[in-house]
Amino acid sequence: MSRTPKPVKSTSLSPPLRTLAEWASLYLQEFATGSPATLKIKISDLQRFITWFETHSQDPQAWTPAKSQDFLNGLTLKPRTKNRIRAHLMLFAKWLTQHLPFPWDPLDGVSGTPVPTSDPKRLSPKDLKHIRKAMTTWFTKTRSDRARFKPGKTAPPAKWARPYRDQAIVELLLGTGLRVGALVDLDVCQFHFESQKLLSVVEKGGVVRDVAMTSLAANAVKAYIDNEREPDAQIWASNALFLAPANRAKSVNGRLAYRSVHQMIQKLGVEAGVPGLHPHWFRHQMAFELLERGGLPAVAAQLGHLNPSSTFAYTRMTTDDLLKLLD
Repeated sequence: MSRTPKPVKSTSLSPPLRTLAEWASLYLQEFATGSPATLKIKISDLQRFITWFETHSQDPQAWTPAKSQDFLNGLTLKPRTKNRIRAHLMLFAKWLTQHLPFPWDPLDGVSGTPVPTSDPKRLSPKDLKHIRKAMTTWFTKTRSDRARFKPGKTAPPAKWARPYRDQAIVELLLGTGLRVGALVDLDVCQFHFESQKLLSVVEKGGVVRDVAMTSLAANAVKAYIDNEREPDAQIWASNALFLAPANRAKSVNGRLAYRSVHQMIQKLGVEAGVPGLHPHWFRHQMAFELLERGGLPAVAAQLGHLNPSSTFAYTRMTTDDLLKLLD
């Protein structure tokens, strides 16, 4: 039995915009919210849909729930990515139907993709020890052509090496539980060493809040600012806290890219013998440590959880965990 689309009342008359791409451009410029990293993803998601939609129709009002479902069904992406795209389309559609007469909600009845449940990853003390050991060796790796230098003379570091910066990134992720998107959007003025806080951090969903950090993280960031950041900052003339190497980056403003952080941590995992290491594991690690010290309220406050189910995910126990408690 087919489902009748739910009617949506338009709140305003249509301005002289003709294509869905023009409407999306207006939406992104004036109404979409979020951090720069979030907005970049929103733009990409909407462009993906519009490119597909405009091969089927040039009329925005031809956007139906059936077309939305066909588009999502045709994506060969991970379930979480498909659900993110659906969520961005829902926000755009909600805004669009307030400005353009629609006989239906373009996402009415369009279901999300089931996501397999998995327990948050916790690093073992041995994993953390190996990660920190790898930071002192791999981050300070010398040039590959060190054989050119005379015996007994220390070869200079590789030109790409930023050991203070990379150590500060890892310690900050471990010591705050920040997402990478929020970390790369930080400006140097947001780092407050004396109070051990990051000020006015823009997080997922555009939420702005201060974030506490461990003394280990604060000291690592201070060491990066004091010993390594300035040469890159002078060339880039950038306020970003974490900067790309000025001698090899493609960045236009010097800000270290989201992808660069992921790649650095993946390589660190290989060096440390922790395969599959992912930045989000550090967020999970912070949650587990706070759960033991301060309980669920501490986890929710530090990680900025708005949904209680996100916090309760860290309380799930396996049968093996229960057996340890029962013995």
